[in-house]
Amino acid sequence: KAADQKVVLQGLKITGGNAGTSTTPVSIHGVGFRRDYGGGVIVGNSRLEIVDSEIYQNDSEKFVAGIYVFQDAELTIRGTKVYENHSSSNAGGIWVANAVAHVYDSEFTHNSGGTAAGVHAYPDAQLYMYNSVVAQNKGRSFGPGVYVRQNSKAVLVNMVIYGNSSTG
Repeated sequence: KAADQKVVLQGLKITGGNAGTSTTPVSIHGVGFRRDYGGGVIVGNSRLEIVDSEIYQNDSEKFVAGIYVFQDAELTIRGTKVYENHSSSNAGGIWVANAVAHVYDSEFTHNSGGTAAGVHAYPDAQLYMYNSVVAQNKGRSFGPGVYVRQNSKAVLVNMVIYGNSSTG
């Protein structure tokens, strides 16, 4: 991660990704990227902005089907839809862990998983969401819409959160 650099992904459709069962990480500049996390997008120790994109119908046989943000990463999402991602365990839509995410004018809908089917901030995460929707996510445990815990903080402003459900 360089202080004055970031990557911008704009106008993309990211679909059909699959985080498998292998727990052997791939090391990039000393950061271990787990192969069983982040079916669609994985962001570690870097700065990324996702603009006017769709991240949908990605899978994970373990954790995080849509977007996994970790290891001091900084993610900004604008005008993006994260939907219909399925995790066999936690975090269908997005998981922010030991990282920061800023979300503007975006949607997290119809994702599924165990805990935190829509939006997950854990541990030591910072989550800032503005003018966005978290809806119709289906979980099997805690926090099917938005779940924040263990030294994490979230600021949600002008949000619409509805229709999220859990069987647990």
